[in-house]
Amino acid sequence: MDGIIYAVTAALGFASLENLLYIMQYAGISLSMGITVGVLRAILAVPGHALYSSMWGFALGVAKFRHGIRRNEIILGGIALGILLHALFNFLTLDVLGFVILVFLLVPAMWWLFGRKVRDAEAR
Repeated sequence: MDGIIYAVTAALGFASLENLLYIMQYAGISLSMGITVGVLRAILAVPGHALYSSMWGFALGVAKFRHGIRRNEIILGGIALGILLHALFNFLTLDVLGFVILVFLLVPAMWWLFGRKVRDAEAR
């Protein structure tokens, strides 16, 4: 659980700063656009960063109790899964159909996977 908590905490800090930068950028175009971007990112991107990083955090926690080369594979696998989820998220935001898939399939699937990782970490 410690790995998940530390990774998610770091991700939430990063995502909050990133959100602020996006809001300021789009507010320069129009205030309403800045607000819209801020709300959408608060609902999807900030929790998304927590979910991506939880995969890596879980791997860090598991790897702590492993020895040798297997440890590095676990960590790389966790970070690779986080990167893949983030890339898929970014790709799906490119059009309306992708956005619908993102909201109704990917985000719920990531929450389910996050819950599974938390339950697995608690069981360990």
